[in-house]
Amino acid sequence: LRISQAHGLEIDCFDKHHSELCQSEALFSDLSTMWRSVPAGLLRVLHRTLCWPWAFAFGTPNGYAAYTSWQWRELFVGTVFWIAALSGLLLAIYVVGTRNTLERRLLSCWFTFWLCVFFTLAATYGAWLLTCEPLQWLWSFLASPFWKLCNL
Repeated sequence: LRISQAHGLEIDCFDKHHSELCQSEALFSDLSTMWRSVPAGLLRVLHRTLCWPWAFAFGTPNGYAAYTSWQWRELFVGTVFWIAALSGLLLAIYVVGTRNTLERRLLSCWFTFWLCVFFTLAATYGAWLLTCEPLQWLWSFLASPFWKLCNL
């Protein structure tokens, strides 16, 4: 909720009977009143980040040039998430299938599960970090001489 509030994202009231309490600034003062709010704006961003790669892969209704930079960022981060998650799933199926005994399968299953979770989160965080605004300025500064050279 604090992330949504800091970025100016929409916060909806979960408890409709006390909706006036959700709009007050004192809402975030203690933990007992925070349960009434839902970070709807943050959930919309997560939804777009996780669903847009699939919509892009199966055909998008509007042209690719119509996307803004934040939409391309959400698409890139979501794509990295899904690639890491699906490759981790394939790795888990392979590792568990190569073990001989049931005990070894169970141990490798838990180890591979947590390894896949860590790898997926690390890859997604890396993609998010590499596409933040200061690094976008750096990438454009580094790529501008090459872009000018290509356009000669």
